[in-house]
Amino acid sequence: MAEQLKPDQSGFEEVVRGIPVVDARAVRKAYETGSARVEALRGVDFIVARGEMVAVIGPSGCGKTTLLNCLSGLDDIDAGDIHIDGVSLRQMSDNDRTDLRGRRIGFVFQAFNLLPILTAEENVELPLLIAGASGRRARRAARAALERVGLGDACRRKPVEMSGGEQQRVAIARAVVHAPSLLFADEPTGSLDSDTSTKIIELLESLNADGQTIVLVTHNAELSRRAGRIVRMADGRVTS
Repeated sequence: MAEQLKPDQSGFEEVVRGIPVVDARAVRKAYETGSARVEALRGVDFIVARGEMVAVIGPSGCGKTTLLNCLSGLDDIDAGDIHIDGVSLRQMSDNDRTDLRGRRIGFVFQAFNLLPILTAEENVELPLLIAGASGRRARRAARAALERVGLGDACRRKPVEMSGGEQQRVAIARAVVHAPSLLFADEPTGSLDSDTSTKIIELLESLNADGQTIVLVTHNAELSRRAGRIVRMADGRVTS
């Protein structure tokens, strides 16, 4: 769980509650591929209120994953600005953006990205240990996160001993163990069968019902329908 705010931080926390988690304006991003220049994002505006679950949909290559990468500060942008919890990413150093991701953002990927030599519990506690948490606190938070996703009895199992759905649940536990302001999910059901996908969708819905802000990229029609809002993209632009 997240550390308790110190008394002198309480005013800041009140301000944060009153602003969008994501506020991106006129964002542009291009890639150089050989002799060609690809405009991946063409003046995108994208705002996410606290507590929303937003699904970003569109054809392959339309800029969805690039948008997530830019919103999280993994990719630099060429123009515009992005604020996360009111803080401008463009004004941050690389180290500051890394610190922001570690404290305020969680990630879920299609490929799970679990470390195979670690147990479920060790995979989930790893972000906290990297952030400087004590072993005892990290272990306690990891167990609570695994309980939250329905895998409290799987702490000692390694990824190879788990189904795809179980591995994605571990990945979700790892993404939320530090109580982030924002959870990004890039095709979280993309490698799962329909029954397992439904369970992951229900888990994401449950997290959102508990107040977790979620932005997800998906081709899964059921997942997009069950989001609170759908943003459609095409050719690097938000179309609706």
